[in-house]
Amino acid sequence: MIYMTGYSGWDHEVFLRYVRDNRRLVYDIRFAPYSRDERWTRSNLQRRLPGRYFHATGFGNKRYRDSGQVELSDPEPWLSRLQSHEQNGESIVLLCGCRDAARCHRTVVAALIKQRFGMSAIEISREDITFGHIPLLPFGDVKE
Repeated sequence: MIYMTGYSGWDHEVFLRYVRDNRRLVYDIRFAPYSRDERWTRSNLQRRLPGRYFHATGFGNKRYRDSGQVELSDPEPWLSRLQSHEQNGESIVLLCGCRDAARCHRTVVAALIKQRFGMSAIEISREDITFGHIPLLPFGDVKE
């Protein structure tokens, strides 16, 4: 199963508990995995989620500073890794910083995964976890 979220709006400890308790892997799809909030930096996430955190550089948007422009860095190797993890029964959370999925490149990554493997990514939020339900709102339908 593929999930996706932006860390804006998440309580850091709630997110970490969600990942650990549900044995999820985190694919950090930010091109530059840094944040003004130290808790969301690559080094901190690696330390707090050993063996569960991957900086999925190829899914990063090389043009993240250009509003509206999406150019994935090099997705092919990460598509292979994702498929391997998924075939091993591991669930993955695509993590970005953006609160709004509709304005985030994670929807482009989800569309690519859907196109390649037929798997939809489900957007999750802190509220979904806090109130104990996961929405069935798949992203990744490829627009014709």
